[in-house]
Amino acid sequence: KKSGKITGDASHLHTWMPYGLERIKKHFRKAKILVIMRNPVDRAFSHFNMDKKIGYIPESMTFERFVDVEMQMRSGLKAEASMEEVYANMKLFGNKYGWPISRGLYHIYIQRLIDLELDFLPIFTDDLQLGFDSEMNRVFEFIGLKPIEIKRKQSNRGVYDDDLDADLRQKLEAFYKAPNERLAQLLSKKLPW
Repeated sequence: KKSGKITGDASHLHTWMPYGLERIKKHFRKAKILVIMRNPVDRAFSHFNMDKKIGYIPESMTFERFVDVEMQMRSGLKAEASMEEVYANMKLFGNKYGWPISRGLYHIYIQRLIDLELDFLPIFTDDLQLGFDSEMNRVFEFIGLKPIEIKRKQSNRGVYDDDLDADLRQKLEAFYKAPNERLAQLLSKKLPW
């Protein structure tokens, strides 16, 4: 890119693909990374529905069954914090872009960003919803731009055939309890969910 220009790349896969963050560290040492996080239960349900719509997951698969399958596969992992192990050993239905439940373990990504000493700004979708302008001003300041007014646009909203079952939500909230506590510790911040 031309000198003096700020450019960007938007992809959640940099945190998921093996050594993605290490490559950023090697090739883009001055990168400023925005880590946008959503309630992991809602994110998992949305991810499942998107993958099903795309065709990565069979039409007959329910979210409840999928949660059981992913949890069973996770039980065979040796190292909780190794995204490389998750990526290498959890392949089903040709799904190469990640697992709905595992992708919500944000503390793993944040710990790696900290360990690699990469410059990052955590953002919660809840905060964007409540204070879009102030959150965007934080982003502009972080990446070195003067604040500008952005027209708020909502896109990429999925419509699901079924709602998330309350018992299944409770099961997932229990699964994410310890990882969310770790995330809050790493960020020294109360989580909005």
